[in-house]
Amino acid sequence: ALYGKIILLGREIAAGAVTYLPRAADGYPPEAAYTVVRLMAVFGWTFKARLRDGETADEVIRAVLPPEEAAWLLRQRSPVVAIIGCVRQLLHQQHTQGHLASHLQYKLEGDLLDLYQVIGGCERLFTSPIPPTFTRHVVRSMALWLLALPLALIGSMPPLAVVCFSTATAYIFLGIEELGVQVEQPFDI
Repeated sequence: ALYGKIILLGREIAAGAVTYLPRAADGYPPEAAYTVVRLMAVFGWTFKARLRDGETADEVIRAVLPPEEAAWLLRQRSPVVAIIGCVRQLLHQQHTQGHLASHLQYKLEGDLLDLYQVIGGCERLFTSPIPPTFTRHVVRSMALWLLALPLALIGSMPPLAVVCFSTATAYIFLGIEELGVQVEQPFDI
């Protein structure tokens, strides 16, 4: 849900820049709007790479941004925060030059603040430790229960039914456990 909100806010900020900044004489959006759109396009890839081990967004950054902007962004300790800072600075510059009305800048600043909050929520999820003992304990308890299940059912139903019932129960519970492991680490899927 949080990552989906990042996509929504990124689109809102990009569309806002294209819509609210005055058009050039040729009818196209100004260069500042294109810069915001490029930065917001790179933002999603950069943040996804930050959350997943072993992934980088270097190729996307180099493909979307001009070489000097890409080189600057790749040198940053936190490219995600740098992108938001660039967008904020660009919108402020457009506002001080009279190209962006105060209420529209306020709306876009609100979207950037929401984006910061969503990033914080994702990073809290990402950095919350899950004790390995918890997972091991669940797996061991379930294995013991599944091994004891046929012994408990032997006298109550025919042997073939015990095998079928035990197999179906094991399939269901092992599937639920695997889903639980994926929920514990949502960004490593």
